[in-house]
Amino acid sequence: TCSAMPRSDVTIEADIDLDDDVEMFPVTDFIATVVELSDIALDTRRLVIELDREIDFNAGQYLKFPVPGTDVDRTYSIASAPTERRRLEFHIRRVPGGAATDGWIFAGLAVGDQIPVSGPYGRFVLHVGRDDAAIMVAGGTGLAPIKSMVRHALDNDAYDGHITLYQGARTRAWLYDVEEFQALAKEHPDRFTYRPCLSEETLVDAGDGYAYGMVTDVIAADHESLSGAVGYLCGPPAMVEAA
Repeated sequence: TCSAMPRSDVTIEADIDLDDDVEMFPVTDFIATVVELSDIALDTRRLVIELDREIDFNAGQYLKFPVPGTDVDRTYSIASAPTERRRLEFHIRRVPGGAATDGWIFAGLAVGDQIPVSGPYGRFVLHVGRDDAAIMVAGGTGLAPIKSMVRHALDNDAYDGHITLYQGARTRAWLYDVEEFQALAKEHPDRFTYRPCLSEETLVDAGDGYAYGMVTDVIAADHESLSGAVGYLCGPPAMVEAA
């Protein structure tokens, strides 16, 4: 009841906040080939696809995946840096009974399959060239867009400020890519700090590199003040609201 069919070409004006420092790219259709599908954490898979041609996107954006045999689609954030323009990585959490996960990605999808995708979409992107201290908080597969931002910032010198990544999970079984981020922190000690946080495990070894407790409590304990810092948050709604 609240739709209208235009009868000619139209110009649509919307009250949207535009970021002058972010270049937005047109949405395009692609054919993708699955090149990797692997389990990386509890009920979590890494999906890597190869596009039929290059794509331009900003760190933090996502693609749309039509679910075969249905009339629905799902969106998944790109975990790769924007300089990787054909081979893209995604992190996907299984949803019990989910049409896209239980019914496809965790069921019949296989390496070599070709699938249609479209994108890029989204305005949750890294503001490149800034020098603010950045606090990035990721929970679950909310790590995907954050990983894209971190890799772009460090690998391509796209961000001048210091970045601290807080990756939250209930237990170690839910965490992934820990060693990769630990290596990045060692490689870029003046630019990047990594804090994996476990909310349902207790301290065993003070030198194991993990923080224990809710990710928001760890942030509060680490920083007397975050005045002047910018936040990038992605994960379960309750965690994002708390952060």
